[in-house]
Amino acid sequence: MIFSAIYIDLAFYRIHAMRLGTDTGTFLQTLVNFWHTGSTYNFSEHRPKLSMHDSWTIVLSLAPIVGLIPHVETLLIAGVVVVAAASVPLYYLARSFQLSKGASAALATAFLVSPSAQGWAFNNFTELEFVPLLAFLLALAARRRSVIGVAIFAELLTGVKEDESLFLIWLGLASILWFDRRIGVTAIVVGAINWVGYRWLQHHFGYPPHIPSYQFSDPQFLTHLAFLAEVLAPFAFLPLWLGPAVLIGLPWYLEITFNKEWLGQSLAQAGHFYTVPLVTMIAVGAVAAAARRPQHVRFVIPCALIMFAFFNTTVLRIGRHEYPPDWSNYDAARAASLDGRYHRYTAEQEACFPVAASNLNVHYDFVGRPLNRPPWWSKSEPLVPIPPNLCEDR
Repeated sequence: MIFSAIYIDLAFYRIHAMRLGTDTGTFLQTLVNFWHTGSTYNFSEHRPKLSMHDSWTIVLSLAPIVGLIPHVETLLIAGVVVVAAASVPLYYLARSFQLSKGASAALATAFLVSPSAQGWAFNNFTELEFVPLLAFLLALAARRRSVIGVAIFAELLTGVKEDESLFLIWLGLASILWFDRRIGVTAIVVGAINWVGYRWLQHHFGYPPHIPSYQFSDPQFLTHLAFLAEVLAPFAFLPLWLGPAVLIGLPWYLEITFNKEWLGQSLAQAGHFYTVPLVTMIAVGAVAAAARRPQHVRFVIPCALIMFAFFNTTVLRIGRHEYPPDWSNYDAARAASLDGRYHRYTAEQEACFPVAASNLNVHYDFVGRPLNRPPWWSKSEPLVPIPPNLCEDR
């Protein structure tokens, strides 16, 4: 509750200060359009959202809410609540390992206090915010040997993003070898059917698959090791006590460190949405390791608090400050969201699009977007005032 209250308040701050990016607007327009027309087409990607990513779980679960309350605030609040709710199944997952109530609560709290979870709740809305909640529920069902539960949550997880299907196949293979054959086969079947089915649908409707570019080396190896330490630290490095079993999580690490840089930035940054699956696996690994070494759980909260205070990826970090509200641009974008008229925003007006995107006549021109965000967007640079007429028609 405390986590949700803080980050819902910060969501309103970010909206009023015009600190949002394209992703939030893309999902907002997708969900509003689906509610009204049944199409996931949006005027940011200029194609149906489901032709880009297999995110039907997000569309079906959030479209009724966003469709009835079509405002950017609705979407950001939903994202915060989903991240906060993930701590509940994580707590019960720890209890299923026979950990005490105190130890289980400490691990769940460490997850929420970590710079990663705080960054996901603070930044733009993305589909991957659903991964921790569904993955922890999936792990809990597996611990209880519930094949039906595993099938349900695995299916919902594949509807977050298509790469979750490949992760499920990998986990299914590991389960067959070291845990439970029925659970493993179930995960593999669900993952394989959804992966093949989604690729077939893309091909059938003539949409090229969205495939990231990878490389066979990591030119930032030491930097990425520091990142790995950063995301392990809130859990007091507990997963490392799993020994060779920790290698099960290697695909999640390689996905973001061997991926070619996007817009001039590495994907391996705490709080970045691309790191959600990796940190989710780290949390599960921390629970499993804590069952072997429960005495080490006492270090979790102190480590998490240190990371929260000095490595936080939000404005709550020591030395950071909030940006003032930008009422003129907010009011202009809010008016555009309600007037039903055509509006077109360019790359330098990126912050305007999410607020106005519930208007299905609002377009965003991604072409010409700079490789690096302008200085006022940076986490470390001082605020450069946004022009007072940025969100008005030109």
